[in-house]
Amino acid sequence: MAETVLTLKQSAAEEREVALQQHQAALAQQAEQHAATLAATAAAAQANATAAAERFEALAAEHRALQTRWAAREPRDEDVALIRQLQGRMAELEELGSSLMPVGGSFPAALLPCCGSCELWLLAGCQSGVVDWMLKRKEGPRKGSANGRTS
Repeated sequence: MAETVLTLKQSAAEEREVALQQHQAALAQQAEQHAATLAATAAAAQANATAAAERFEALAAEHRALQTRWAAREPRDEDVALIRQLQGRMAELEELGSSLMPVGGSFPAALLPCCGSCELWLLAGCQSGVVDWMLKRKEGPRKGSANGRTS
């Protein structure tokens, strides 16, 4: 019985050793495949980067050539006519605006926005006293209450 146990232990150890060697061989093979795949992917990425850089340079050169052509082109007659028409309309509107100007020569500051931001426009209105009534804080407690609040 001791011989059988010893034989079983030896065969189990041999099987474990064979399995370990097979596992290590498979692991080494996968590492080699991974390295080869990684190298191929890096080479393909480098080739794509080189091709993209060459394509970019070609497109940039073409863009510069088109910009040069665009800058040197003659204006079209219909474009010139449209520009003249729009300039005339703008002059008419400026004349209309100046005829609507108040007697003092300028609009009140509260009517003119100081910039595109409503917040700054409101701030400008606050500085001119136009909207003070909206932002005025009550000073002191209100009449008839102990803490300034009403129920």
